[in-house]
Parts: sequence; C-alpha cells; structure tokens
Amino acid sequence: MSLQLEAISRLFRDDDPETVGMVKEQLVLRGESALQELRDLVNADSAIVAAHAQDVLHAIAGKNASGRLEKLLKGNNEIPLEQASWLISEALIPWIVGDEWKKTLDLWGCELLRRITENPNDRVPILIEFIHGELGFDGNTKDYYHHENSLLPCVIENR
Repeated sequence: MSLQLEAISRLFRDDDPETVGMVKEQLVLRGESALQELRDLVNADSAIVAAHAQDVLHAIAGKNASGRLEKLLKGNNEIPLEQASWLISEALIPWIVGDEWKKTLDLWGCELLRRITENPNDRVPILIEFIHGELGFDGNTKDYYHHENSLLPCVIENR
C-alpha cells in the first residue's frame, strides 16, 4: 500500500468525526484524481475505511452527475427527458444507477413498440396491459410522495 493510501486509511479510522469529515471533503474536492485511491480503499481490510471510501466515491459520482445535469439543462431548449431522468437518479443515488437499468428500459420499449406496431389501433390497451398487467407497475399508494417514486432505477425495481 502506498504512503498516501496508508495516510488516508489512518485518517478514515480516526476517532474524531471532524477529521474524517475534512478528509472526505478534500477527497471530494480532488474529484476524478482521487478515484483510483478510493477504489483501492473500498477493498481495504478495515470495514470502516472501506465504508468511508465508498461514501466519498458516491459523493464524487453524485457531484459529477449534478454537473452533467446542469450542463444539459442550460445547453438545450429541448431537454431529453430520459437522459435528464437518469442524471437526476445518478446525482441522488449514484450507487445504484447503471447500464442494467437502461438496458431493461430499452428492452421494454422495444417490446412495447413491437406490440403496438402489430396492432396500431389498440395502443392504449396494449400499453396498459404491458406496463400494468405484465410488468406490474402500479402507483405507490402507501408512500406516494417518497422521492424514490421519481427516480427511474427505483421505479423500475419497485414497480
């Protein structure tokens, strides 16, 4: 382990929450240049070091996604809704956004398009049967205003 990794590891194990917080803050400010070290620390023998490294990785990913979302919103008169939705999800929950969710959504879209193309006059019933009937999407009546009801990966997972 490099001297820098050892130093970060020691600081993550410090009993003073302010010290740990300052280290995390500095690593987040370093951004991309800290990623490799943090990835190495995620596999550390110490669970506390690994957890702190993971926290910082998530903070960096969320910050990067927020920046990309801001750029997207400022740069376009027409905002691609799906792309913006993924970036919002990535900014708020960077640890679960991934290509698997996008592939799932794309597969569902292809299947729905195939069914609608075969029966163009029955679009609404086909959409309802596929989304609600087969895939099991339904509103969250128990916790309607929970923020996860607006994040694509959570909606896909929870239906």
